[in-house]
Amino acid sequence: GRFYAAEVKERGILGVKLKYDAMLSSTWTTWCSTNEKNLYQFAEAGAVTKRPAHRLKDLKKDDNVDINPLYQTLYKEHKGWKQGVIKLLETGSGQVKVSYKYDDKDYEYWTHLDNENEIAASGTMVDQMQCGMTISDQLEKEIYHRERERMNIRDLW
Repeated sequence: GRFYAAEVKERGILGVKLKYDAMLSSTWTTWCSTNEKNLYQFAEAGAVTKRPAHRLKDLKKDDNVDINPLYQTLYKEHKGWKQGVIKLLETGSGQVKVSYKYDDKDYEYWTHLDNENEIAASGTMVDQMQCGMTISDQLEKEIYHRERERMNIRDLW
């Protein structure tokens, strides 16, 4: 997801109250849980919002990419590599907004170009010739067929 610079205003038992930078709204504050499940949502100030990309630097708006929306909080079933299109590159940061389809509906997901678990060059994680199958799906299918062939040979003996 997208990272924003914020200031911790209060600390509580269940989390922290954050006030986000004025670029969004000078009054936008929210409580965020700091339990272990949510730690991926936090980073040192500037570590993501001001970090330029160190990989995939030549990508631009409307380029195709492979996207794995690991932390799509509303739609957990979206996990897994799929084809996407860059819709926005944040200035001064390697963060990008990528659109992708899931069940014939359009969705958007923010990630950083350095995040190898969430974004890759087009066609490296999703084989476009295999109707969007991920490389791991293809390997699993290939292993299954090899095992079936091996089992059939054993059955003949």
